[in-house]
This record gives sequence, C-alpha cells and structure tokens, in this order.
Amino acid sequence: MKGFYFSLDAILASSVMLSAFMMVSSQPTSMQERTDDYRLDLLYSSNLQGMEEWNESFNTNKNVLPYLAKQYYEGNSSKAKSVCESYFSIEPSYAIYIENKKQVKKLCGDINSSEITDVDSETISIPDFQTNNTFKGYSRATMVIGN
Repeated sequence: MKGFYFSLDAILASSVMLSAFMMVSSQPTSMQERTDDYRLDLLYSSNLQGMEEWNESFNTNKNVLPYLAKQYYEGNSSKAKSVCESYFSIEPSYAIYIENKKQVKKLCGDINSSEITDVDSETISIPDFQTNNTFKGYSRATMVIGN
C-alpha cells in the first residue's frame, strides 16, 4: 500500500511541475520595454524638490512644479515661464505643458504642439493647491522631449 501512495504522490508532483512549466513557457518571451528618455525624470524631481533646495533665492516651502502651477494660475505667467526655463533647460528641444479641467497651456520650451512628430513624453499629477483663496483642484504637467 505504501508504494501506491508514493506513486500517486510522484505523479501528482510531476503533473503540478509540468503544468507550472507550461504556464511559464506560454508567456511571451519579449516584453516591450519603455525607451523613455532619462531626462523625463526631471519632471518627477520637480514635483519633489523644494524651491529653496533648488535655488536659495526663493523663500517658499513649495516644490518646484506646484510653485510653477500656482504662479501660472495666479496670473504670473512670465514668472512661471522664467523659472520653468531655468529649471528645465535641457537640449535639444523640450516643452512643459500644464493642464487642468478646462485648458492645456505650454509653460516653457521650444516644441510647439503642431511640430510634435518623434518625441518622448511623461505626464504626472500636480498636488492640489489654492490661489487667491480659490481651490484650483486637479491639474497635470506633461514634459515632452524631442528626439
């Protein structure tokens, strides 16, 4: 009787191993990898880096990207553009777009949306903020880098 249980156990283990092997081998072997440009990481760091950490002349506790959005939506678009150009100055071509529920506007950069052909891009959310005691709500930033 011991031999029967041993044989049954061996057959069961073999079938489980065989089915596991077949499941693994049926997966596609080539996964398409993202080839995003490493410069797109600058968008993520701008959302995390404080203004004073980047440039000590700014006396604010806001991070760079939320600061740019706040300046833009308060009507200081020229200030937002100059800070944006200083922070995101990369070569050869790039653009930073900011959007909310109503509009998409370019903050800085030298790529126009009509010229976009071969680019890498990344979009992230900007934390909620208030301007002029008005809640601005959800907004996003997109960085586009020309190839």
